[in-house]
Amino acid sequence: MSKKIIRDYSFQLDAIHCIKRDYNKKKNARMLLIIPTGGGKTLTAIRAVDEMIKDNVINQNNKCLWITHLNSLEQQTSEVVNSHKWKKEFNFSDQLQSCLEIKMKQEAIELLENDINNEYGLVIIDECHHSSAKSYQQIFDNPKLAVLGLTATPNRSDKKSLNFEGPTYQITFDELERRNVIIKPKPDKITIPDEIDADSLKSPRFDNSKRNNHIVSAVLERRRLSLNKNNENYSKIIVYVNTVKHAKNLYETFVSRSNINELYDFVGFIEGGKNSNGCSNEDFLKDFKQNKSGIIINVNVLSEGFDDPSINTILMAVPTNSLIRYIQCVGRAIRVPDKDNVCIPIIVECTEELPNIDYRITYGWLFADISDELEPILINHTIKPVPSFLSWVYTNEVKHFLTSLFNDDKYNLRKYNFDNLKINNLSEISNSNIFLYWAGRDINRLDDIRWRSIVIAPENKPRFIEAYNRINSGIINGFSDRIIFDELYPELKELPYLNNKTKRYNLYFAMYMSYLDKLNGQQNNRLKYIIFKRDSYNESIFTRIKNFIKYFFKLYLNKKRK
Repeated sequence: MSKKIIRDYSFQLDAIHCIKRDYNKKKNARMLLIIPTGGGKTLTAIRAVDEMIKDNVINQNNKCLWITHLNSLEQQTSEVVNSHKWKKEFNFSDQLQSCLEIKMKQEAIELLENDINNEYGLVIIDECHHSSAKSYQQIFDNPKLAVLGLTATPNRSDKKSLNFEGPTYQITFDELERRNVIIKPKPDKITIPDEIDADSLKSPRFDNSKRNNHIVSAVLERRRLSLNKNNENYSKIIVYVNTVKHAKNLYETFVSRSNINELYDFVGFIEGGKNSNGCSNEDFLKDFKQNKSGIIINVNVLSEGFDDPSINTILMAVPTNSLIRYIQCVGRAIRVPDKDNVCIPIIVECTEELPNIDYRITYGWLFADISDELEPILINHTIKPVPSFLSWVYTNEVKHFLTSLFNDDKYNLRKYNFDNLKINNLSEISNSNIFLYWAGRDINRLDDIRWRSIVIAPENKPRFIEAYNRINSGIINGFSDRIIFDELYPELKELPYLNNKTKRYNLYFAMYMSYLDKLNGQQNNRLKYIIFKRDSYNESIFTRIKNFIKYFFKLYLNKKRK
């Protein structure tokens, strides 16, 4: 009998409360709703609009205009508004359909240009990381309009700042996974043995026959092994590449294999205007959904607005340096389907030596929750599960790592008291982090300036994420430390690692110099974010006991050395 999965969507009520509060406080507020893919940000925003209709904040004379840039997103949003299921569950108002208009971007902007009677009061911008495009500027220039931006992450892939005051509500990937709203994916790697002399992640050098054959062989072997074990791993795959030519070449490599029809019912490629079947993209995707197994190689088509619960594998055939793109790609596979017995989705990264490329987004960034704009170094430390009644081991394991780190002469960190640090269960591990920063001017003179640290306990992580992202945003927008801490976000001074002028300046300066390093094409060696990851894919009691024995033996050896 499968274990009943209880999904906790109560956070949506918190988000709705925050949206109503902020727009009641300021009629033309420009706020962000940040909910990772799979968390239901569309439904949450529609519920918030419905609540404002019931409060008569939104009505026939003060309507809400929902703007989207994709036909598929427009259709999905309309389906939620018109859904009998959601109307019954949330008692949607009869005025919802008439007071909420859903339009594609161009038509929406024309409506606002001709809105001489001020018919619209609230504008919702879906996937608002596109909203710093010039075509959206007139919306933000209109002082009578309130704006709510929906996004999975507050950072825009081309690094231009968004025109919002800040988040009205934000929830992390980890928190959604803890609530069983999304599924924590399992990482996998296809290691490419060759070095690629590319100067960009969009370089055509990633598309070569040797590399394509290596990827195809690795995928088909994984699928064959899964079938032998009678499981569905690697059965429905979306492959992401950067060019149409690469998509076609990889597709041809797949279909050239003699055993492809034994392993997959469907193989194809899709790009903006066409696909390998020569039909409409809508019919192509419908065909893919109806098959039990299949592979789609795609170019910038299936990162937003596509939903197929049977997808269980994402293959990043070319790496990316955009956190937004990575999260959107992964989002195609992490939604919890409406059944209790679910398989864990797999995120496959193709890795090779890239001597001319300093920065790429990897699996670990799913759990980082801080902005990637300054390109901090991400360090993962994995902790294996033990029986729940022995969870004190987690605290000891984290403290052991911290002790080693703080005794490392390379960092020369100030001593820190870990006595109050306590991790009560496995789910808290990934909310325990350490941030290291170096505030010297010359990165080559590490001998005379010590590193500084911020130890982040699980209960303090949301405040740290907020502080880091606000300082990051201030630096990107050209603000000084005085403006950031004294005028924009004075509440940050209450944090223990920012409670005096020296602490504030050192963190600001380390981040500011990282920004300059990035602008000059240099790798960031000033900011390091250490994440404790939980390895929970094999949770049998025997494995947990075995892990505990290993931990206990390590503790014994450490005490003996002392």
